[in-house]
Amino acid sequence: MPAGLLKQFPAEHKTSVVVCADIFSSCLILYPMDTWNSLMNRLEQLNDFSSENIEFIDHFMSGTLEVELDNNNRVLIPKMLVDYSTIKGDIILTSAINKMKIWTPEAKQEKRKAFDSKKYASFAEKLFGNQGGGNS
Repeated sequence: MPAGLLKQFPAEHKTSVVVCADIFSSCLILYPMDTWNSLMNRLEQLNDFSSENIEFIDHFMSGTLEVELDNNNRVLIPKMLVDYSTIKGDIILTSAINKMKIWTPEAKQEKRKAFDSKKYASFAEKLFGNQGGGNS
């Protein structure tokens, strides 16, 4: 784990992380424990008697594992998640606000190729366009 990224973790959550498969991309997500706990609190609010909720949680949680950082702040990715992500050597770590994504160079390149700048610009306009304070 790069020191700069580790510094962003709250002190009480620097001993372990949660790793799971991303549901939208061919990468893994590494959650600091405080972020994971917040996500779990939100999932616990879902109706236990909704088949849609149950199916989502079953799929989302499959392969999700808490992983301890070793003395050198390394994370050993479990084999089943390595197999899912097809990690064979080098990786690319990217920040995703309150979590990190672990990519193979090939998967990240595919994601870049699929990038739609017009869709991105349209979404950015919807998201930030009416916030005022700009130079319009």
